[in-house]
Amino acid sequence: MLTASYVVLVYGFVLLVLALKFLQEPKAIKEIAKQVEGGHGVAFIAGLLPLIVGTLVFFHFAPIMHTTGMDMLATILGGITLLLGIYRLWFTHAWVKHLTSFAGSNYLHGLLVLYFVVAVVLLLIGGHILPIHTILIG
Repeated sequence: MLTASYVVLVYGFVLLVLALKFLQEPKAIKEIAKQVEGGHGVAFIAGLLPLIVGTLVFFHFAPIMHTTGMDMLATILGGITLLLGIYRLWFTHAWVKHLTSFAGSNYLHGLLVLYFVVAVVLLLIGGHILPIHTILIG
């Protein structure tokens, strides 16, 4: 059964793996940007996957979004992923431009550290180590 905790854990784990990969090898983002720019199939798959995952998560948790904080967080993550997929499919050229500028940014390392921190927080929330009401309320 798909639970909100599981969804948050999966999002956190995927983001952690990506953050660690790109912190170790930041030049790989430039290579990915070149491949996305040159291959319409790569760009299509890069938009289709988040569209599918985001749709599944968002519409699974949207009706029960106000039940718990974890359900709300899963709904928000699904909605962001859904919008990301739509953006990548409908505005491919703008996305490639943003990806290329991101890859060449002077702040790339700092942004990747931020992704790492967000991933760890999601893992702690999904694992029920860090209560979500502490983050929402303060």
